[in-house]
Amino acid sequence: MLATDRGKFNYEENWVDPTGTTHVLLTAKVPLTDDAGNRNGIVTVALDITDRKQAEEGLRASEERFKDIAESASDWFWETGPDLRCTFVSDQFHEQTGFHPEDIIDKTLREFVGLEMVNENPEQWQAHDETLKEHLPLQNFEYSQRNADRLRQHVRVSGKPIFDDAGAFLGYRGVATDITEYRRTERELAHHKRMESLGSLAGGIAHNLNNLLQPILILGPLTSDALEKSSVEYQNLEFINQAAVRAKDLVDRILAFSREKSYQLKSANIYDIVREELTLIHSIVPSTVTINENLDRNTGMVLVDALQTQRCGPDPQGRRIRQADHLRQWPRHG
Repeated sequence: MLATDRGKFNYEENWVDPTGTTHVLLTAKVPLTDDAGNRNGIVTVALDITDRKQAEEGLRASEERFKDIAESASDWFWETGPDLRCTFVSDQFHEQTGFHPEDIIDKTLREFVGLEMVNENPEQWQAHDETLKEHLPLQNFEYSQRNADRLRQHVRVSGKPIFDDAGAFLGYRGVATDITEYRRTERELAHHKRMESLGSLAGGIAHNLNNLLQPILILGPLTSDALEKSSVEYQNLEFINQAAVRAKDLVDRILAFSREKSYQLKSANIYDIVREELTLIHSIVPSTVTINENLDRNTGMVLVDALQTQRCGPDPQGRRIRQADHLRQWPRHG
């Protein structure tokens, strides 16, 4: 409401029309006077501003929604002027970085981050500067900075250039996200994959070494039995046998470690697997060794790790070869 020496005007009033609809009117009321200055009426001019008031209410509601979303999100919003110096950051900037708005206001991003971080990747920052210079959209630019506690923080920013109706550049407006935890998880996953690959490689090497040790472990004791225990040859061979046992123990430990990460089961016919291994055993053991076979051609398919199918050794109770495979049979249905 405004007042002049002639009266009051610019009221906002509600008016209900004959249909029952409420309108908001902006009214101007001026006293009507005669030539003698006597007031004998009022002149009223009314403007229906219902649509404008509804638009204002909608705008206020949108602003409240935007504010609520901005305060609940972990991202922070930012704006710059045409000189690329920060003019605004939302409250989440302080929550995520520990800095106060005044720590970045009137600074460019380069100035805020500092030379230490910029010099870690000058080519990346040069490309970023070119994007800003050309007033192009800023998409997922990632950089490192020190937060208020001097801890490294990884940030991703995106923004769009703002222009007025005449096309003049006004600055940038965008959003920033703290991706420190994401990068840490990414590094841990990469480390896990490297360790998994090393485990698989170690398991494969250990398995091959285990196969190479089998002739020594099998034939060594057999040869020792044929020698005089007092002979130099027997003592030398026993030293070799003991070293082979220690080597096998080391190989088994490596296999046990790698098997946790590289145990891969595939379907195969168990009869074919054992038959192949027995053929190999026949070729490396002397005729004095008894090989007992009790095989069933109808054993069926099993789930088996290919690295574990060739492990065999002497029976500690006698001179017999026993096949030791880690196998799992498919479940039978019907």
